[in-house]
Amino acid sequence: MTVNCIPDPHGQQLGEHAQAWRTDLFQDLEVLHATYRHHRFPRHLHEEFCIGVITQGAEQVGYRGATHLAAVGSLVVIPPEAVHSNVAADATGWSFRVCYPRVTLFAQLGFGASPPCFQEPIITDPLLARKFVNFHQLLSQANPQTALPAESVLLEALAQLVQRHSQSRLTDQQGHESRADSQLRGYLHVYYADKIVLQD
Repeated sequence: MTVNCIPDPHGQQLGEHAQAWRTDLFQDLEVLHATYRHHRFPRHLHEEFCIGVITQGAEQVGYRGATHLAAVGSLVVIPPEAVHSNVAADATGWSFRVCYPRVTLFAQLGFGASPPCFQEPIITDPLLARKFVNFHQLLSQANPQTALPAESVLLEALAQLVQRHSQSRLTDQQGHESRADSQLRGYLHVYYADKIVLQD
């Protein structure tokens, strides 16, 4: 697993900090861990999904003509090309962990070629939020042995996000699991000591 720090494009003020990474997992997935008090993100969009967890404070998200409050533990889910804005809900600011998965990653999970559709940008699901935080923590270790756990946690979190909170559903993949499970067990038995990623 390769994790490269990339410059934060936003100027940082007193009490603010940001760390951004790009990992070779999942087609150069970008992640960000930041705390902002004064910085405002004016209306903008991303080419990828924006999926974040508020870990401290609260954030106001401007989305589809309304202002939404994201408190601690909230998931913020913004689809690709959706215009939105972000600002601290109060003077204490907010901290968050966010990743930017591509639409193709959801297709690989079996949700079809169209992006999953989420009715609201703020989702309350503490267990799922914890999984996204766990993914961040694994990724930040930059340890080859955490590559497989990091991939597994993120894929599980994305699948559960779509199944629980979107209008999309996993396509039927019954009939392939028994053979796949057998092959996986054999592979792990032989190569358990090596760096293993899901593509292997």
